[in-house]
Amino acid sequence: MSEGMPDKSRGDAMKKLKSDDAPVVREDNQQKEVSESRRRFTRAGLLASPILMSVAARPVFGVQARCLSNMLSGNLSHPSRGVCVTGFSPVAWEDELPDDPGDFSGWALLTFDVTIGTGSTDTFGEILRNQTGSDFAVFVAAYLNATEDPGAGDPGYILKDWQVVDLYAGVYDTRLAQLGTDKVTFLEGTW
Repeated sequence: MSEGMPDKSRGDAMKKLKSDDAPVVREDNQQKEVSESRRRFTRAGLLASPILMSVAARPVFGVQARCLSNMLSGNLSHPSRGVCVTGFSPVAWEDELPDDPGDFSGWALLTFDVTIGTGSTDTFGEILRNQTGSDFAVFVAAYLNATEDPGAGDPGYILKDWQVVDLYAGVYDTRLAQLGTDKVTFLEGTW
């Protein structure tokens, strides 16, 4: 072999090496199957994401909830502001009453019509004792939750006492309807 002439065996080896390094060319059907498979996998992942996120999301009325003003405004520019806590149900408040209605004092003697609005002249104690499942009892429990002192540094109940009164009067009915709920169902979700 002369030095100017390429070595045939070396050239064959180089061709073989280059062909081994070359990407595997698949038939069109195989490429289509892989492409469709990837699309299905990606599509399934995109569709499953919101479901997984909703499962992992905290409930609106968990131990902590957004205050009424944040919920009704729909303004989430400051979502960390306005964290409140849930309150006690009418049954829990009824358990706080003394056994003898003659021993009622303090909040148990407040009357519904003077404190919250028209509809009942009964005291809070009478409503909680005798009408625990009523709408009146729901509003009494919400009012008591709103006036309960949460303690220094603790967030308060989801509503203020004046908001309970406004809620009973129908001030928020339109917005609650837009949210797909009514005032009693809304309040029952706050304990």
